[in-house]
Formats: sequence, C-alpha cells, structure tokens
Amino acid sequence: MLEAGHSRRSIGRQLHMAHRTIKSLADAARPEDLFTGQYQFNRASAPDECKPYIDNRWNEGCTSAWKLREEIVPLAGGFTTKLHLSADGRCRPLSLIVTAGQRADCTQFEPVLEKIRLPRIGPGRPRKKPDTLAADKAYSNGPCRTCLRRRRIRHTIPEKADSQAARLRRGSRGGRPPAFGEQRYKKRNNVERAINKLKHSGAVATRYDKRGYIYLGTATAAALVIWLRT
Repeated sequence: MLEAGHSRRSIGRQLHMAHRTIKSLADAARPEDLFTGQYQFNRASAPDECKPYIDNRWNEGCTSAWKLREEIVPLAGGFTTKLHLSADGRCRPLSLIVTAGQRADCTQFEPVLEKIRLPRIGPGRPRKKPDTLAADKAYSNGPCRTCLRRRRIRHTIPEKADSQAARLRRGSRGGRPPAFGEQRYKKRNNVERAINKLKHSGAVATRYDKRGYIYLGTATAAALVIWLRT
C-alpha cells in the first residue's frame, strides 16, 4: 500500500490500526522487528511458536510484514474466538465448532448441524437430524432455510424486518411468509442456557487458551461434564 502511494496515516485509517503499529510494520528489516516492544518480560507468545514459519517465509523472499501477519493469525487461532454450538431441549451441547471471532454465525450453521451425532440405545446408526429446530434472526436467510428444507427438518426462525419488507414489496411474487411457531420459538433459550452452563467452567469463560484446538478441547470437556450431570 505504501508503494501504491498511500500514506501511513491513510493506511492506518483503512486497516483500523494505530500509526505506531503501521510504522513498525513498514520499518521492519527482519522477522524479529515485527514483534519488538509488543511482548514484555520475555513471556512465551503465539509469534514465538510461529517464528520458524516466519523465518522460512522471510528466507523465501516474503518480506511484506502485513502479509506475514495475515499468515500467522490463522496459525495462532485468531485474535478472538467464537464458539458455535447446538443444544437439545435439556440444555446439553450436541455439537461444538470454534472459529475466529469475526466469523459470522450463519456461515457455521450447516457445519454445526453436520457434527450432530447422538448414539441410539441399542443397535443402529447415531441420529444426525433433530426433530425440530429453533434459531434466531441471524440464521434467517436463504442458504440456512434451504439447508433445513433439504434435510426435511421442521424449523422456527423469525423473519428479518428487511426481508419481510422486500417480500411485501414484490407482492404476489414475493411468496408466502415462512411458518413461525411462537410456542416452539420460546424453547430457543435452551441454547443460551447451554452456553451459560459451559461458562461455569472458568477456562471456557475466560478463553485464555492460545490455540483454537486447545480451546475446543476445553469446551468439549465442559460439555461432557454437563452430560454426566444430567
């Protein structure tokens, strides 16, 4: 971006980064300069574990500090963490997925459903499809509803105001409104209560784990405790 003629302050405004951070990235002459002054008391950090990867990329000719930063963020598990899950009627987690904090909820809708596996009592394959499903407006879009119709899962998802207005503007071509059961939707708080139960574990609530797969294991262990107690 500097080669394209952008000033450091304009780059900071576009990337929502401090001017001092932009300056340190632009002036970096070696991999160690990318993290100078960011970590005190010689504490172990995510960049320390990624240093061999950074050295290899630097030797290969990748001297762009911003590109290296974008490459090590997935290796470090992201700056924040989001836990996507499904729960049954007794507030017990059925499936867990960990993503970066900026990942939208609706993008993990189908993966969360695919991970549901409930062993049957006796012979038979585990159950993969719930009888009914309730979700909030974050999942009120075409791909999510198409996935549910394809799998023949009865669902209750409120319609967004803008989607409803767009449907009404089209008149008869807008189609019928999606079915919505108020009594069934009242049970949607089960997933919120399941999250609160998971947060009884301090390690899940604080999210101090450095790696995503470690945090997923921590959340899975907390989910096992919930199942054993119920």
